[in-house]
Formats: sequence, structure tokens, C-alpha cells
Amino acid sequence: MMYISKNKESESVSAKEFLLSIIGNAPYGIISIDLYGNITIINQQALTLLGKKEKPGEVINRKIIEFLKECPELGKNIVECLKRGRKPFDILETKVDHQYLSFRGRIILDGLIIVIEDVTNFVKSKNKIKEQVEKLEALDILKSQFLTITSHELKTPLTPIKAQTELLLGEERGKITEEQRISLDMVLRNIKRLDILLSDILDIARMKAGKLKLEMKKENLSDCIKEIITNTKLLAERKKITIETRMAELPKFVFDAGRIKQVLHNLLDNAIKFTGINGKIMIEAKKQKNEVLVQVKDTGIGISKNDAKTLFKEFGQLDTSLKRKQSGAGLGLFICKMIVEQHGGKIWVESKLGKGSTFYFTLPLKSGRGGIG
Repeated sequence: MMYISKNKESESVSAKEFLLSIIGNAPYGIISIDLYGNITIINQQALTLLGKKEKPGEVINRKIIEFLKECPELGKNIVECLKRGRKPFDILETKVDHQYLSFRGRIILDGLIIVIEDVTNFVKSKNKIKEQVEKLEALDILKSQFLTITSHELKTPLTPIKAQTELLLGEERGKITEEQRISLDMVLRNIKRLDILLSDILDIARMKAGKLKLEMKKENLSDCIKEIITNTKLLAERKKITIETRMAELPKFVFDAGRIKQVLHNLLDNAIKFTGINGKIMIEAKKQKNEVLVQVKDTGIGISKNDAKTLFKEFGQLDTSLKRKQSGAGLGLFICKMIVEQHGGKIWVESKLGKGSTFYFTLPLKSGRGGIG
């Protein structure tokens, strides 16, 4: 049932009946008011949603502000909306009694139309999702704290174990046999692997907590690249892999050299791991517009489209038998992504399975976080 004021004229009876039918059967509450703030049209659904006991005919010509005195925010928006030049309004969540309602006001030629909808279920669902997100965030914080504490506790005894192993290998404690040297080499390699893993876990925990501070200084990126190539030269030589560079003249600019070396080392180390005997790796760096683009291209096994989607995620790894043979927990590229993005840059990969891969990352020359300075 819907009522329209007697002084509301329509062009024809049929048009009026058609309007009555639409508004009366609408699933939403509908209220129309004139330019003076008087109610001219209202349907039963509006009264039901607002918890009003009056019948529609009893509220026609009443002032909307008085009628909606329980909703002062809505009244204020209606007054503002009726002023010349004011925009429509949307109040998406207002609690009325034990339910949540949304109000949408739209200007018409001779007044304002307000549509009312019950959004209680939507609000309850949203609040439940919010609660779940908050719980998950709290658990994530606890997880990060646990990993940080555990990593610190594990690294503490690892340092003297590594030192003593190196002393034994250096025969500082006496001569050792070849068989003992092979065993100690294996122990030292695994100690270093564990040390790298623990460092990665600590880095991620710090980054997620926003506690990893970049040491931003004006540096030479070309020197960083050359240093990493020198450090990984032995690994490449064991597989007879050729590493070539193509570097344009780059300006000195502000970045964290230690962290960018970490990115370069990870990319180059991965390229060596997944490139076969007699393969080739090309490292290129060049300036383009307001950033430096670095790319590490290899002739390795390549990456499928599905693997590429998860490659930069935490614990993301390639689903290949070769990957499973290689060491690593799938943290390296995730850390690379966080470091590059913290600099204000981007990192991505282009690859085809069996055709090799090219990893790219950019660093801004001018930025609030880095740059020429």
C-alpha cells in the first residue's frame, strides 16, 4: 500500500495508477518530499523499515525532519541536499533500532526522492569478515614474532659451530684426513645453508613488521653488479656458464647497496642454479626515463605461466623435479620483491618453459625513498 498527497497532480489517471503500483510494490522503502521538506509520497515498506506505527496516509504533508528525528544525520543530509546546487547523498550504514539501513537521496524536479534499504545482513557479514581479518592479522603477527625469536635462538649457537668447523678445516686443531675434510665440508655447507635460511626468515619478519630500515646512500650500481659477479664466479665456472654484462653509463643515485646486492645475488644465483652446463647469463643495466632497469637473462630451464604467478610470493617455488633438487625454501624472490618495492621499484619475470628466463627490476632515480638526491 502507498499514499500520494491529494495536491500531487499527475498528467493522467493511468500514469498515477502506474506510479502507485510501482512504488507500492517496491522491495525498498521510498519517500518523496517537496522543496519545502514535506512528505508527498511514502510506501508501507518505508514505514516498516523505519519502525513507524503510523499508516502511510497519516504522515503525508508532515515535515521530513520531524518524521525522521531518530536519524539526525539523515535529516542534516536532506536539508543540505535540498539547497540549490547540493549533490545527492548516500548514507550506507545507519543503525535504526536493531537493524542497519541505507539511505540514498536523489534530486528530482520538485523535490527529493529517498530510497531506503535494509542492509543488516550485509553489515553483519562485513563485520564477521572484519573480525576474521583481524584474527588472521593477529596470528600473522604472532607467527612473525615466533619466527624472529626462533631464528635468533637458532643463529646464536650456529655462529660458534660454524667457527669451530672452519677451525677444524683449517687444521688449527691438528691434521685431518681427506675423509674427515669431505665430512667437514658437508657440515660447513649445510651450516651456511641454514644460516642463509634463518637470515631470510629474519628479513621477512622485519619487513612485515616495518622494522627493516634501508641504509640509503648515493652509490654506484655498476660496482654492485661487478662485485656480485665476482662473488658468484666460482659457481658459474663449475658449470662452465658464461656471464656477460651490458651496462650503459649510469649516474650515481641513492639506494641501499647492501640490499640491492642481496637482490642481485639472489637473481644471479638462481640463474646459475637453473642453467645447464655451457649455458649463458647476460646481465644488463640501463637508464630509462627516471629509473634504472636491470635485467638478468639466462638460457636455463624456463618457467611455466602457472609457476610465474606464484614465484614472488612467500614460499613460492617452481614445481619441477630440478627445483626440488636445489636448496632453498622459496623465500629469496619474495625478499627481492619486498626490497625492490621498498625502494619504490618493481620486479617481474618473462619466461617460457625450456626457453630460459629474464628477471627485471627497476630502481627510481628520483623518489622520496631513493634517487639521485
